[in-house]
Amino acid sequence: MADGETTYTWSNLPLNDRTGAAYEYTIDEVAVPESYTKTISEDGLTITNHYDQGETEITGTKVWDGGPAEKPTIELQLYQNGEPYGPSVSLADGQENYTWTNLPERDLEGQAYQYTIDETKGSDLYTKEVSEDGLTVTNTFNKLTDPVDPVDPVDPVDPVDPVDPVDPVDPVDPVDPVDPVDPADPVNPVDPTNPTDPTTTTDPVPVVQKMYLRNAPTMLTVNEQANPTAAADKPTEKQAQTTLPQTGDQDAQAIAFAVGAGLLLIALARKLSRN
Repeated sequence: MADGETTYTWSNLPLNDRTGAAYEYTIDEVAVPESYTKTISEDGLTITNHYDQGETEITGTKVWDGGPAEKPTIELQLYQNGEPYGPSVSLADGQENYTWTNLPERDLEGQAYQYTIDETKGSDLYTKEVSEDGLTVTNTFNKLTDPVDPVDPVDPVDPVDPVDPVDPVDPVDPVDPVDPVDPADPVNPVDPTNPTDPTTTTDPVPVVQKMYLRNAPTMLTVNEQANPTAAADKPTEKQAQTTLPQTGDQDAQAIAFAVGAGLLLIALARKLSRN
């Protein structure tokens, strides 16, 4: 039988022997394929081939590097192609190895299994490291270091006293607005007046001042420039003799007399020089 055939039928077999006894037919596998084992059913007509995956054993090793003589209990887990295989086992009192037996060597396709171990429960005092083949776990003791001195706490800063709040200032009452002053009515401009024609000035009229000298044969006349109205306002000889001088005009009269006397003397000198 080839190509995975599972049955075969024999035909035209004799039913009885020459004595008439019925034949009993069975089958057997004469060449069992490599890596298989055969079993025959009770009636002898069915042969089952079981694939022989083989058997192997794996030993996991535990190495302790440093630390106290008394070792903690750890747990090792076996892995088949990276998947946990079976329950974990405990190693106590510094036990250094464990062997797993009766393990299938190959899968159903004939591929060999890859077995590894790992520590699933250990101690914080040790650091684990797994070997490259995955069958040895080394625990290295963590050396203790001197503790670092604690830093002195910083003194807390005294809280600052709160500042008393300033009393709010009472708001100032708003000043009532001043009523606007009504604008004054515009004043009508005054019509300009026509300028007055200038008055014509007249030449000054010489004023004749007369003086009488005692025992003088004639009256002397002195011409002097004066206001045109001065001659008209001068009192006559008779008025001058009858009019009394005012008290406040004495100084002015004295000065006028002295001036008149001086002019008279000048006139006399000129007249005498002509004669």
